[in-house]
Amino acid sequence: MHHRMRSPNSPAMYDFIGGYSPIWMILFWIVLIIFLVYLIIQFTNKKKNNEQTNKMPLFILQERLARGDISEDEYNNLKSIIEKDQNLK
Repeated sequence: MHHRMRSPNSPAMYDFIGGYSPIWMILFWIVLIIFLVYLIIQFTNKKKNNEQTNKMPLFILQERLARGDISEDEYNNLKSIIEKDQNLK
């Protein structure tokens, strides 16, 4: 059995944590990994929320006009309808 030598007046790190054990190191890495996964999930959720808020009706309408899905007359007609709806809210 291996015993650690230390002076009687100097506390060692393993005295503070209830005995030096690899369990503490494993627990540290598990907590660190869980925290990193949590941060990644939070970052991706914010990115998704930002994408959804950017997809306002007028923005979608502009995209459709740019792709050529609708004509300029249809765009102006739909834009006026959307603006009326937004003013009612």
